[in-house]
Amino acid sequence: MFKGIEVHELGPNINLYTLKTSQFKTDSVGIFFERQLSEDEASKNAMLTALMRRGTEKYPMSRDLYRALDSLYGAVYSTSISKFGERQIIKFQMQFPDSNYIEDENIFEKCISMLNEIVNHPYTEGDSFQKNYFEQEKKNQIIKLENRINNKMAYAFDRCIEEMFKGEPFAVNEDGELKHILALDEKSLYEHYLAVLATSKVDIFIVSRDDRNHYAGDILKLFEFKNEESKPISREKHIYPLQSPKNINEKMDIAQGKLVMGFRTNIAYEDAQYRSLLVFNEILGGGSYSKLFRNIREKESLCYSIFSTVEKFKSALFIASGIDFEKKDRVVDLILEQVEQMKQGLFNEEDMENAKKSIISSINSIKDSPNKIINYYYSRILTHSYMEAEEIIRQFEAIDKASVLKAAEGIFLDTVYFLDKKGEQIEKN
Repeated sequence: MFKGIEVHELGPNINLYTLKTSQFKTDSVGIFFERQLSEDEASKNAMLTALMRRGTEKYPMSRDLYRALDSLYGAVYSTSISKFGERQIIKFQMQFPDSNYIEDENIFEKCISMLNEIVNHPYTEGDSFQKNYFEQEKKNQIIKLENRINNKMAYAFDRCIEEMFKGEPFAVNEDGELKHILALDEKSLYEHYLAVLATSKVDIFIVSRDDRNHYAGDILKLFEFKNEESKPISREKHIYPLQSPKNINEKMDIAQGKLVMGFRTNIAYEDAQYRSLLVFNEILGGGSYSKLFRNIREKESLCYSIFSTVEKFKSALFIASGIDFEKKDRVVDLILEQVEQMKQGLFNEEDMENAKKSIISSINSIKDSPNKIINYYYSRILTHSYMEAEEIIRQFEAIDKASVLKAAEGIFLDTVYFLDKKGEQIEKN
C-alpha cells in the first residue's frame, strides 16, 4: 500500500483509507460506491447522485439540509458520478474545517454523522423516494441529457467512443440515456438504491491533520453500511486485433466540424510501456508545444483546436479537433502523418523533456488539493497499482526515446468520426 496511508478492512468489501497530513486546514472524506457500468444501471446511478443532495429523514427540506451543513462551519458536501473504464463510481464527498482551527473538537464526528445521514437516510415516502424531489431531479436529468448535444466537441467524443466500443460496457455514457430516465419512477429507483447499498464495493478515504486510525472501529457503526455481497468487476477488454478503420460521418446543423480519431494502442496500464505511451501522447498532442498543435494548428492553420489523450483502461488514444468542414480530409491525412512520424522517431530530446516535465508537473500538483489526493489514490487502487508518486516520477524521468518508440509500435487507427454540417442522416462505411 501507499506510504502514509493506513488501510482498515471494515467488513466484506468495505475498506477505510486514512492519510494524516499537516498540509491542509480542512479534513476531507470521500465515499466511493463501485458499480459495473451498464446500460441498465447508468441512468439510475446518475439519478441517485442528484437525489442524494436534496434532503434526508432528519432534514427533509433542501434548505434545512444546507443550513445544517452551514452550522458545521460551512461544511461542503457534493455527489458525483464518474466513469473509470467499465466501472461507474457513485461518489459522496465532504470537506470541513479541521478541529485544530475552530472551537469544536467534535466537528469530525459531527460531519461523519451528517454524511451518514445523507447516504443512508435519504428523504423517502414509504418504499419510494419523495415524489416531488424525484420528479424535479428527473426533469433536470432529462434537460441535462438533452443538452449534451449542445457541447459539440464532447458529443463528437462520446459518439466516437460509442462507435469504437459498440456492444461493450465502455460505450455506455456515465450520465445514462434519455429512454431509461423516462422509464424511471420513484419506487423503482429506491429499490435500486437499496441494491446499491447492499451489493457495492465501498471505499472510504479520510484526509486529515489528525490521526484518524483510532477512529476506524467506529466508522462502520456510524456509517451504517448494509453491504451484504458484491460481485467482483472484471478487468476490461483492452487488447484488440488490427482491422480496417471505420469511418463515420454524422450531419448536424453546426458552424464548425468536429473530428475525433480513435486509435488502439494495445498497451495495458499494467504494462511497463504504459508510461512511455503517455510520453508519446504528450509529445503528439499534449499541449501548445505538441506536434499536432504546432504543425496542424499553428503552421498549417487547419484547425481551431487539437489535442490527444490516452484512455488508460481501454488502451486507446484519441485525437480530437475543431475544423472547417472542407478541411476534414486534409486534417485526417496530416494527423496520420504526424502519428507516423512519431512512430518513426522524428522528435528530439527537447520534445522528450517538455513532455516529461509536463507529466511530472501534473503529478506534483496532486498534492495541492485533498480532493485530488483522494481521487488520485482511488484511481490507483482501482488499477491495483500501489506505486508511490515519487517512484512514478522517477520512472518518467528514466524514459528514453527508444522506449517511446517501442510503445508506439502497436498503435493503429480504429475509428474516424466526423460531425459534419447540415442534415440528420448518418452515413457509414
